[in-house]
Amino acid sequence: MRVWLGMLAAVVLVAGCGRVQPLENPTELPPAQVQVAKVSTIAIPSTAEATGTVEAIYRAEIAPKIMARVEQVNVREGDRVHRGQLLVRLDDADLKAGVAQAEAALAQAEAARSQAEANLVSAKAHQRTVKTDYDRAKALYEQEVIPKQQLDHAKLALVSSREGVEQAKAQVERTNGAIEQAEAAVRSAKVMLSYAVVKAPISGIVAQRLADPGDLASPGMPLLVVDDDSRYRLACAVPESDAVGLKKGMEVTAVLDALGGDALPARIAEIVPAADPASRTVTVKCDLPRREGLKSGMFGRIQLPSVKGETTMAVPEEAVVIHEGVTGVWVARDGRASLRVVRTGKRFQGLVAILSGLNGDESVIVSGQSGLREGQPVTVQGEGAAK
Repeated sequence: MRVWLGMLAAVVLVAGCGRVQPLENPTELPPAQVQVAKVSTIAIPSTAEATGTVEAIYRAEIAPKIMARVEQVNVREGDRVHRGQLLVRLDDADLKAGVAQAEAALAQAEAARSQAEANLVSAKAHQRTVKTDYDRAKALYEQEVIPKQQLDHAKLALVSSREGVEQAKAQVERTNGAIEQAEAAVRSAKVMLSYAVVKAPISGIVAQRLADPGDLASPGMPLLVVDDDSRYRLACAVPESDAVGLKKGMEVTAVLDALGGDALPARIAEIVPAADPASRTVTVKCDLPRREGLKSGMFGRIQLPSVKGETTMAVPEEAVVIHEGVTGVWVARDGRASLRVVRTGKRFQGLVAILSGLNGDESVIVSGQSGLREGQPVTVQGEGAAK
């Protein structure tokens, strides 16, 4: 009983305070001044996106040509180096010993040639003496002073001296050959010694340091990686369907999130002719412009123009509103405002693609829609087509 009396008292109190005012009728509101634009049908270029990694166009993986212990590494990652700069020094004790041994062999060969040349000079002098004796013996034999046996003996001595000269010449030639071999061995030993000093083949930035003093270096094992930081490329794996129509020299747009996500102009520099059978992608390399902070290994994206475009309805961006949590556009029809719930698509040059919610023959409100009510009268001040 007390509960019922309380409820009755509350009803009487409310009635005594006044009646609840009904909601305002939108048709009774004053006309809103609006501007409209016709829904248009346009072809929005379709773009494909591919991801990839930034890489230096010129990268040098610096490896030794000999097996030796690392003595010095003069740079660290991030250091700038110049072409010809000393980067790594290897243990060269054995190589220096090899040079000394080759030089000793060369000196021995040169001494042998000096001896051979001296022997040749002696052989030629002996030949001249024997020739003089033979000429004298021949004259005496013709005068019947000496017997023929003595002339034959002088003739044999002359022939023997000539053979001695030829043998001396041959010995000189042999020593010359030995010297050439020894000189080649010295050059080879010095070249091997030069391999103990590893220099930068290009100018750039040290991207990786892969060795420290005390490590055993061997041919083919990189010690350092140097990137030429003057030119970079973005290498992307492009699906084979999107790679159709791409050509070398074509301009594309590159986006690097690490650099703020700004669009960068890029140019296709290389298209690998063979597709990857596992991923069905084609590697496309695009030259990037110089940009502060650009480094190899960064993640990037390229936007590629597609062969086909997409035809759709579109309205100006100003026409799309969020009303009570839903996306829609206000339509002016028969002098009144009507909200249409729409599903939007891509944005292109100030337009928004409309995927559903409109028929295509409406006039959408682009200005003055703030505070509009469903069914409210509108006065159109201007009208134009969507751009």
